[in-house]
Amino acid sequence: MLNKIKSFFDQRLLLDSAVGQEDAQHRLRLAIAALLLEMTNVDGEVGPDERAAVWDAVRSHFDLTDAEVS
Repeated sequence: MLNKIKSFFDQRLLLDSAVGQEDAQHRLRLAIAALLLEMTNVDGEVGPDERAAVWDAVRSHFDLTDAEVS
């Protein structure tokens, strides 16, 4: 499982000459947001209030669009 996570980040967060620093930072924010959103599912119970609170926090803190958070 850890190898799959590492592989995911290696494939999506590698910087190359075609990817600017700003794009790399945006990718990193998306990855962190995805992990945080996934953490809401750990206990198997996600109420609408909990989901809304986490989505709002992730969206505002990481400056993501509604589509990116979805």
